[in-house]
Amino acid sequence: MTQEKDLKEYTPAEIQVALRSETLNVTPDILARWRRRLAAEYAFYTEQMKAVMIKKQEKWTEIRQRDDIKSDTQADMRWAQTPEGRAEIEYKWELKKLEKLISALNQEAEMISREWGFQE
Repeated sequence: MTQEKDLKEYTPAEIQVALRSETLNVTPDILARWRRRLAAEYAFYTEQMKAVMIKKQEKWTEIRQRDDIKSDTQADMRWAQTPEGRAEIEYKWELKKLEKLISALNQEAEMISREWGFQE
């Protein structure tokens, strides 16, 4: 018999799968832990994005001058082809995903609160 992973220890990817399930059955304690976990992930990716955006300010001007690019759009496209530019895209979408997951957990907590007669 395989032991099921403790819901409290779910990774962001596992939380996403759980939220997509039609039979999500978790306690307010689990939801609170998941929200804290996702908030910590959000903070981590925000720090990563901050570092990339600082680098972007330096590199973007360099790209425009070095390649004699006049258009912001062209410079953005060149930036997106750099490792840092690809990281920016990755972090942007990871942050968006985390925002949606946190929002879904907040909605789930609100529903449970109403069902159990609690007020948040």
